[in-house]
Amino acid sequence: DRKNGITSEIPTVHSCNLIPKELVLFGDHRKESSLRDANNKAIHFFQHDYLFNPTINSKKKLTAQLDVFRRYECVILPDCSVYRNMPLPVQQYQVYNSRATGVFLENEGIKIIPSVRWGDEYSYSFCFNGLDKNSLLAVGTVGTINDADDLKYFYKGFMDMLNKLTPSGLLIFGEMPFELSYECDRRNIFVKNYK
Repeated sequence: DRKNGITSEIPTVHSCNLIPKELVLFGDHRKESSLRDANNKAIHFFQHDYLFNPTINSKKKLTAQLDVFRRYECVILPDCSVYRNMPLPVQQYQVYNSRATGVFLENEGIKIIPSVRWGDEYSYSFCFNGLDKNSLLAVGTVGTINDADDLKYFYKGFMDMLNKLTPSGLLIFGEMPFELSYECDRRNIFVKNYK
């Protein structure tokens, strides 16, 4: 929907539904130890944005990674931060940037698993866009459940994600709060936790 030149389009990506045995941090993905048995591993971006932004924001730099990415079973899309105190257009761009990276990788024949990130309830109108229902998704909890306030927002967003996307499975990077593990179990959602 375009009106007066303004658009809220977010690209759609499609999860490969593969369950990697291990996750390898982007930045460590070229190390010999990481490349060993890479076809059973996924590259992930659960780290500070400044460590991967120079790569995902440059087609040339991202293209230079493709040969190494292809050695892995799949790539979990960049977990671009969506902080509650960010202006909404910046939050929307962060979601867009992750999905756009996914479209680029998919078009290059790389299997991907989308990562999902949200802020507060204002982000719920766009942060789940571009993701297929009933598919495998990845969620990072590191730095998002540090205190009661963070946990409250994480919980609300997680429940909204479950209701809107009804994922078939979740790859969780970090600790999973018990209440949310229970909720996934109650809904028969497969969960694999990577500590």
